[in-house]
Amino acid sequence: MKYRQKDHDQETPTDYFNRKLEVLHLVHDLTDPETIMEIMNGAPREWLPFVDTSRMTTVQDLQTTLKYHEETLICIANHDIERRLKALERSSNKPHDSKIWEPLDETNLSKPPEDPMEQLVGAHKSFIQPQFPRRDDIVSKGKTPEEKGARPCRHCGSRKHWDSDHPIHEEDEVKSLLASLDHEALQAYVAYEDYRTRGGNNNDITNIKRNDPSESSDKERSPTY
Repeated sequence: MKYRQKDHDQETPTDYFNRKLEVLHLVHDLTDPETIMEIMNGAPREWLPFVDTSRMTTVQDLQTTLKYHEETLICIANHDIERRLKALERSSNKPHDSKIWEPLDETNLSKPPEDPMEQLVGAHKSFIQPQFPRRDDIVSKGKTPEEKGARPCRHCGSRKHWDSDHPIHEEDEVKSLLASLDHEALQAYVAYEDYRTRGGNNNDITNIKRNDPSESSDKERSPTY
């Protein structure tokens, strides 16, 4: 059972969660961690940077996270559908080519080397024009983008912290950004977030902490990306 499978192509992440949870309860007797794993097995891979199951202990944790990021997860799914349709269209319109090899394009041999910054994880032209002054004084705990080989913060251009650690970073701004990205840029963003979340929590800041009124209650804090 997968997200937006046949006859469920308009469902939301919450709809998928409820649909699969109901079936799992009818068919299996699973623990909460096992249920979380089964539900995520049918979810798009692109959800993983936004749904960190390693911190979840109950099924309600997953439900809350899916609801919190629902607009973002829907946006990702819509981009994926658009990409598949375009790929199918290109495939159907592509003329048959019987060649089994292509001659070497010697003009490529004289091209200058690519910018090293373009080789960083998550790099894309959509993220190379920071809107704010560089803030190297903000340093993410754990490994920084510089240490992990990821692109700089898209807000200020610093490689000392991740996007989510910059004070200007907000969930509504992320939703607006994702809605404006083409598929290539979205892939780069997902790769960056996936790289950020692997190997521990990088959301804490060493030198500067954002003023978060919800800090007093960990239970009430919603995940931030």
